[in-house]
Amino acid sequence: MRVLQARGEIDHKRIGMTGSSQAAWIVPMALRYVDGVALMQLRSGSSPMGVEESEWRRLPLQMRGEGFSQAEIDRALIIRHKMDEYTKTGRGWDDLVASFKPIENEMWAQDGFIGPLPAKDAPDWPWLKEAFKVDTTADFARYRGALQFLYGGVDFVPTAQARPMLERALGPHARDPDVSIAVWPGANHNYVAARSAAESELPGLSRFVPGFYECVTGWAAEQFGLKSKGSATKTCPR
Repeated sequence: MRVLQARGEIDHKRIGMTGSSQAAWIVPMALRYVDGVALMQLRSGSSPMGVEESEWRRLPLQMRGEGFSQAEIDRALIIRHKMDEYTKTGRGWDDLVASFKPIENEMWAQDGFIGPLPAKDAPDWPWLKEAFKVDTTADFARYRGALQFLYGGVDFVPTAQARPMLERALGPHARDPDVSIAVWPGANHNYVAARSAAESELPGLSRFVPGFYECVTGWAAEQFGLKSKGSATKTCPR
């Protein structure tokens, strides 16, 4: 942001931040350190929900999409909670290892769900402990610029719980005309047209949801005064 603002050929009133997934935490945090951000576009994020809650709410959505039973989901959540406790306290390692061993070859114990289990002294644990401390609630509460926050209708992001948290954090600003918060039906985490949040479905998917890029770029162009207001809403969900 500072580099762009220092360049004379760039209109400082037309600089914004955009990003997906983890960016929904990173971008609001970045606003603590830079001024003059004209707009913020976020997609597929659960912020201001915390990372820990987001992960244990994500896991059932993802596993349910793969067709796992509630019993398997419950087993996975037990492991997830034990991992989180070790992350926060540094205690319970032996119990975690013993619990993980019988399920280490299960699909849901692999990367993308809960595992594989990092080594006891792996850098994953202190990194995750720091991530658990992130709270962007106040960042959204302070923000008064244009905002577009999109959710995928079949994403593994816990939209049902995350969206109300976002709207509460924004307060009255959530109802401003330059704020757009919407769920895109049939869109997965990457806004590809999908039936569910299942990872196994990804190889068979072939296109983004119709109108996605027109919505994202068109909305930004409207905020920057490069397009007439309301033109992006023709392709954006409501």
